[in-house]
Amino acid sequence: ASPNVMDYIPLSDDYMIIELAPPNSFLGKTLAELQLRSKYNIDVIAVRDVLSDKIQMVPAANFTVKDGEVLVVVGKEKDIKKIR
Repeated sequence: ASPNVMDYIPLSDDYMIIELAPPNSFLGKTLAELQLRSKYNIDVIAVRDVLSDKIQMVPAANFTVKDGEVLVVVGKEKDIKKIR
């Protein structure tokens, strides 16, 4: 598995929900800029702040990814593994 993977929940043979530490290349960019759905076929369903443990459900496209946050994504395992 990827070093960025924090935890995962298998949904079926292909799909899973996973907590993913965003790579440095994601930091400072909005979800719209990252185009995760079109590039990787995955969706961000929540963002968890590691320090406060607060969770923002279904973040908007203009949400900016910051250091100290974990992305909760849903997608196929093979697509999630593409993020490094």
